[in-house]
Amino acid sequence: PVGFPPGVAPRVVVGLGTTYQRQAPLLQTILDAIARLDVRALVSTSGVVDAESLQVPPNAAVTDYVPYAAVLGTADAIVTHAGLGTVAAAASFGVPMVCTPISRDQPLNAERVAAVGAGIALAADANANAADIARALERVTTESTFRDSAAALAAESAAEGGADAVVADLEALL
Repeated sequence: PVGFPPGVAPRVVVGLGTTYQRQAPLLQTILDAIARLDVRALVSTSGVVDAESLQVPPNAAVTDYVPYAAVLGTADAIVTHAGLGTVAAAASFGVPMVCTPISRDQPLNAERVAAVGAGIALAADANANAADIARALERVTTESTFRDSAAALAAESAAEGGADAVVADLEALL
């Protein structure tokens, strides 16, 4: 299995969703941002972007699938499209987010992440550039307020019952 590249630099997970949203250019822009930073990135293509088409810097590992439950517990940040599933996973582990929304509910989710201080929301419609992403990623990995807010969000979610409570609520609606 693919893991974070070796070293002691901050660990960053990258995922832009499991459905095709023309995310290849944005994924490359994120890789370009990662190349500028002293981080170790584990990048998921979710099988919707051809990994061979990407220019991957030495501080990144690319794979079709990243099991969030197995890696978010040790991650220092995540760069995400701000899909609800990824935001919920990151929030449950208290991982600060850099949100690069593409479409659908993602811009709103990104705004909410930023509003609670658990991350930074960048330009919607995949318009963020490598410099913006690099600056945002550097901030969420070095400024403790993002980690603290993400941890508070995780604690609040756990206190309310977390994912199990959501499932129970949904089942009750049936």
